[in-house]
Amino acid sequence: MFMNDKPHGQGKREFIRGNEVYDGMWVNGKATGQGVYYYSDGVSVYRGEFYDMKPQSFGQMTTKHTKYIGEFKAGNYDGMGRLENSEKCTRYVGMLKENKRHGQGFFMDQKNALLFEGFWKDDMRHGQGK
Repeated sequence: MFMNDKPHGQGKREFIRGNEVYDGMWVNGKATGQGVYYYSDGVSVYRGEFYDMKPQSFGQMTTKHTKYIGEFKAGNYDGMGRLENSEKCTRYVGMLKENKRHGQGFFMDQKNALLFEGFWKDDMRHGQGK
């Protein structure tokens, strides 16, 4: 469906740049609302809310070695979330800011053994923690 010659409503678009595909809601030609974005690497996928063509609010991003479920802001991991790294066999549950661990969080191994509990700042452990 179109409005003012721009996609509006439910629809699918294949982008020329790198074979990327968006399937979801459109508002005035921009991905806004629920949708799925398939990236050109053939592996990475984002499922969730969009605003102005960027992941926003709550969603799930899956890449070759990582899976993130949580809050997004302007396309970044931002807010409460869970970040798993299959290559390093680790999991982080806590606050993130602009794709970095930032705030209260728990860092665990693949068997859920706690490796660190405490505060993070700019993706680094901050303070004593446990």
